[in-house]
Amino acid sequence: SGAVTNNATYPLAITNGPAIGGIMFFKSRVLYANGNTQVGIFTPGGTPVQTDNQFTGFGSSTRRPMTQGFETAYIANGNQIATITDPTDANTLNLNALDLPTGFVISDIFFWNDTVFIAGRHGSTTGGPIIPTSVIYLWDGFSESWFGEYTLPEPSIRNLRVWNGIVVAQGFNYLYSFTGGGFRPFYYVGTGITGLTNLVPRGVEAGSLEVFKQFLIYPNS
Repeated sequence: SGAVTNNATYPLAITNGPAIGGIMFFKSRVLYANGNTQVGIFTPGGTPVQTDNQFTGFGSSTRRPMTQGFETAYIANGNQIATITDPTDANTLNLNALDLPTGFVISDIFFWNDTVFIAGRHGSTTGGPIIPTSVIYLWDGFSESWFGEYTLPEPSIRNLRVWNGIVVAQGFNYLYSFTGGGFRPFYYVGTGITGLTNLVPRGVEAGSLEVFKQFLIYPNS
């Protein structure tokens, strides 16, 4: 992979609109969400190369968290998962490798132990009362459908991480650990959310759970 050098021109501007969540180093390139319908690539090095519209056709205004496994990039696209196998070849994009139920909105995805974990919720994230319809789907990364489905009593799942070999999901009330047969709450992080209008400023779709030196770091407000 190319190294960032002191004679390169940085930072580079994203010229085709603002990024909407999602950035990942994949096969010596940086994939990044760009504009309303695009994923761009960036090749680092002394002479960096950038293509904002390398992959097009994504849903407008959808947030696009990313993960990778099986030599494949998995990118959320509304209620679908898109895949890319070669960041330099736009023809390797499959926009709907997996179709989830209509109305489902993906908030995060994470690859672990040969499984793509897909977190999200059914319905809108603005207005009205909270209905705990968060779901985490499990997918093998290539079949036409998922093989596991777990509903959590949360208004939304913020994101997913692996901590000490265990998949952890961050809800608005609890942190959950995957047991192999479901998700078990193990720590209360209640934020006092009372309605959907409170979700967005609290970071309902923002990456906020991280692992650092064996510590699990999370916000609780």
